[in-house]
Amino acid sequence: MEQNLKITFIGMDSSDGIKEAVQSMIQRLSTKVSPSMIQCNVHQNVANKGVSKDFKLDFNLSMDNATIRVETIGDDVYKMINESYETILRRHERYEGRKKHWEGDSQWDQIEGDSQDDETTQYIDGYTPVVSQRNSIKVGRPMHEAEAIEWMELLGYPHYIFKNLDSDGQLSMAYIRGVGGYGLLEIHGS
Repeated sequence: MEQNLKITFIGMDSSDGIKEAVQSMIQRLSTKVSPSMIQCNVHQNVANKGVSKDFKLDFNLSMDNATIRVETIGDDVYKMINESYETILRRHERYEGRKKHWEGDSQWDQIEGDSQDDETTQYIDGYTPVVSQRNSIKVGRPMHEAEAIEWMELLGYPHYIFKNLDSDGQLSMAYIRGVGGYGLLEIHGS
């Protein structure tokens, strides 16, 4: 498995202790999960040094027809590695439970819910998503990424879909990242 593991340190020097902890976690994981590639990025946020957001771990596991991604933020990298292990196992179990859908052998299930329900049930039986509301949007005139972010902020939305002038009118989505700042998703056809 180690030949399929890539560990990158961002904003900090490489650490043999962290590398060994990640490799040990992947070794434990390899008895239950068999991805074709694992990418682990270890970020140190110098701006937040000394607070609970010192580090960020990103794990990306390439499976046959999907990617399992886990992001953990905290101040203790070794604890975060263990938390990531547990999250990867849960997400892998979910992936395995839906593998026939990922492989195209079975249709995806979903249930149309009532948007007036007080409960915010997202899943029935743990896996079948409940769609409680449908909306449609009309994508207006093309705009630059910065303008789309301003529209998103003015409207109070956590995301905003637009035709991106910065990438030849391609459909894109600006969003507010959970860890702060903005993200941009560029939507490409298959």
